[in-house]
Amino acid sequence: MPEQRSRPAVLLLGDSRDRLLYQDVALRACTGHNASAHRVLWWVEPFNANRSSDAADGYSTKHQVEMKGGTEMKGGAICTPSSQWSAVGYFGHYGVAADGRYIGAAYTGHGHHDWQGPGWTDAIVGGRPQVNSPVLAAEAVRRFVAAFGRSAPVVVVLSSMLWDLARRCLNEPNQPLSDWRAGFHANYTALARAVGALIVGHPENRLLLTTGYFPAPRWYCMDRITPAFILESARVVRETALSLRHTITAIRLVDLQKIFLNRSGTGGWQSESASHLLRDDRHASLAGCRLAWGAFARAASH
Repeated sequence: MPEQRSRPAVLLLGDSRDRLLYQDVALRACTGHNASAHRVLWWVEPFNANRSSDAADGYSTKHQVEMKGGTEMKGGAICTPSSQWSAVGYFGHYGVAADGRYIGAAYTGHGHHDWQGPGWTDAIVGGRPQVNSPVLAAEAVRRFVAAFGRSAPVVVVLSSMLWDLARRCLNEPNQPLSDWRAGFHANYTALARAVGALIVGHPENRLLLTTGYFPAPRWYCMDRITPAFILESARVVRETALSLRHTITAIRLVDLQKIFLNRSGTGGWQSESASHLLRDDRHASLAGCRLAWGAFARAASH
């Protein structure tokens, strides 16, 4: 008889929005109310990178600080037996462009130091690390699948918008929308295809492609881009999900932009009624995180 597989392992592959979603909602769904007792999931450590092991191998309860003064961009937990999930993790990438020209925060406060694998090479003193965001994201998925793919279905939730918009806002402020869209479309499709190829092998595996919800009007980039960029980013995700679903059957679309807009009332994303879904200028509040996690959980089971 075929091996019985259940309780998916979920990887949130995106940015700081996903880190906060993990911290506020996903971790509790994984470990229950005793979140302080969870085991830190260092599936990204080099010693585990090339192993194909059961979920119990290659983990450590040690706590490590990602970088002094910075933000941890990867982590996770092995879930309690009572959870519907076997593990949850998050990993931050820097957008879908592969040319290494990211905004400064990608190299400083949001790094992946001591990665020892494709996509990130630590800087020599005084310089910048060498970074290829799509390669880095794909390697994170490969390591996650290697750790969990034999013992649980794998669900990868792929998002990309904020870093891509910030790159245009700060690095290329004069780039026309049509040019930005063409590059984002090509690069996003390539990353989705690469991730999809890494999770083939079991019919319960899922690749959830998610659209990005609107930031607040006060977000620092909103004076350099128009709402059309945000709308176009979502159209690209929808088009990619449609174009790849025949070759990557694991793909599902989770249209968070539409879900959030539907909760925003008649005033749309700029209305007061939308403000309860955000905690600051670009990150979801607890209510928004719960809304997103519920959408992911439903899509993961279909």
